Amino acid sequence: MRRGFHQTTMQKICAQAGMSFRGIYKYFASKDAIIVAIVEKQREESALIIAALQGTQDFVEQLVDIMQAILHAFRDPTYGRLGVEVFAEGSHNPHVREVLRRNETELKEAFSTALKKA
Repeated sequence: MRRGFHQTTMQKICAQAGMSFRGIYKYFASKDAIIVAIVEKQREESALIIAALQGTQDFVEQLVDIMQAILHAFRDPTYGRLGVEVFAEGSHNPHVREVLRRNETELKEAFSTALKKA
């Protein structure tokens, strides 16, 4: 978060994580794979939002709760900066862009379904 994705080397990632190159490459094939994993983690967070929307009887109350949680998360400067870095990466990395689009489509569909139900 201090330097952004492009200014951060795998050596620095390994040092910060306290892992060797071999250790980190057991989990991630490349730095791009780490970025995609971050986007996938965001997808898991979105899945919680989707589940909440699908299970609610009071759409407005649930929407307020979701927005409060999102705004609370963005109070953390690291979380907010990470989001900006991910979206910037999606502008020129086709794999990241594909995963971001999938996440966005899933969220839009969930909100649309919940709005229709409401």
